[in-house]
Amino acid sequence: MSDPKLTFWVHMFSADNTMGELNLDINVDGTWNDDVVSLTDDHGDQWFEQSVDLNQYKGDRVIFRFRATTGSDWCSDICIDDFKIDGTVPINNNSAKLPSSFDLRVRGSRVCFQIPDNGAMASHLSIKLYNIQGKLVSTLVNGTVTAGYHSLSLDKIANNGQKLAAGMYFCRMETRGFTRTIGLLLK
Repeated sequence: MSDPKLTFWVHMFSADNTMGELNLDINVDGTWNDDVVSLTDDHGDQWFEQSVDLNQYKGDRVIFRFRATTGSDWCSDICIDDFKIDGTVPINNNSAKLPSSFDLRVRGSRVCFQIPDNGAMASHLSIKLYNIQGKLVSTLVNGTVTAGYHSLSLDKIANNGQKLAAGMYFCRMETRGFTRTIGLLLK
């Protein structure tokens, strides 16, 4: 196995030198390791690459979280791009078990969700998409779904036979006492 590493590009620029802070946290088995990467200061109007060695996480399922705080003035800018993991990180048998909690996320052009394994084989689930005015645009899921990780392509969701227009939408997931609503921007 090659050495796994996380790489991403960062742009941190402030015209008046009031730059904020960018932090990368890593969650392993439900515990957050905060500030694995912590960047501050103005780096000029240019992109620079960051690399994080992931060897200590081999065999673990990890979650990455970026936290950014802009500076005190509107002139500060923090951006990340080209987030990727190089190398193969195998999942050991302990972390390959089904999730223990519900979750709903948007990853690129996909709505991703997880149903925990609570001993039941399946759960009734509803995921609906609403426009900014709160009008139902599409029902993505309405039925029984097995435990595990699932995803749906937003590219294949149609509104009355038409592709969804660019804009802000809200995605709402409801099941067994769990409700979560997230915003998503279609470009």
